[in-house]
Amino acid sequence: MTFQIFLSGGASNTDPDASLGGIISSTQMVDATVENLFDNVKRKEILVGKNEFRAFYIKNSSSTLPIHGAVIYVDQDPLQTTVTFGLDPAGSGNGSTTGVMQTIPTEDTIPTGVTFEDINEYKLKLPLPTLKPLESVGIWMKRVAVGSGAAETITVGFTMTGNEESLIPANLTITGNTVANPTVVTTSVAHNLETGNVVTITGSDSVPSINGVHTITFISSTQFSVPVDVTTTPGTTGTVAVGGDRWGIL
Repeated sequence: MTFQIFLSGGASNTDPDASLGGIISSTQMVDATVENLFDNVKRKEILVGKNEFRAFYIKNSSSTLPIHGAVIYVDQDPLQTTVTFGLDPAGSGNGSTTGVMQTIPTEDTIPTGVTFEDINEYKLKLPLPTLKPLESVGIWMKRVAVGSGAAETITVGFTMTGNEESLIPANLTITGNTVANPTVVTTSVAHNLETGNVVTITGSDSVPSINGVHTITFISSTQFSVPVDVTTTPGTTGTVAVGGDRWGIL
């Protein structure tokens, strides 16, 4: 899967506190570093039940495959402070000239036209639009500061799922694969795949066969390799389809 998460606030923004919408940042959130989106909840904020907002982008980093049917799930919710999220009405785009999120002047300004998921749901989930290759979509996260009155650090975990949709020809055929490890597969037309894509191969006649689910390595527009040691007979036929049983959750 090819999801990536970026701050908003302008191309050069590196400050999560300034991630209040606008152009997608080049700063990617890659781990669970504390305060990589929100700052700590202060005692005063808890006492008044302050709402705060942050904006980030989810990007399809694949240059060839769109992602459809994607959903974000909150799977680690803080015990006291509550969070929810919603889509920015700008929709999907490149985040720089199209699909650019609105900007709010302060972190407690309510973004316009955003429908937040029901904060009382046991497991929050937010469906995403189809993301074409290299497209992004803006997400607003809302934090409601509630609790016992003591300052706290909160942790929110979320999971993204979705399906990569094939752009390869409907009947992509194999014209050959080499005696080699890894074996190099040649296709009849441009395959439009990239390194890391998962494919299912059927109908192979090499020895041993290369049938099955494989992660490919791009070589050229009509060639890629799969990690199979073909030792005896090269192949002359077969069919390629994108996807297989290696799908998982990011």
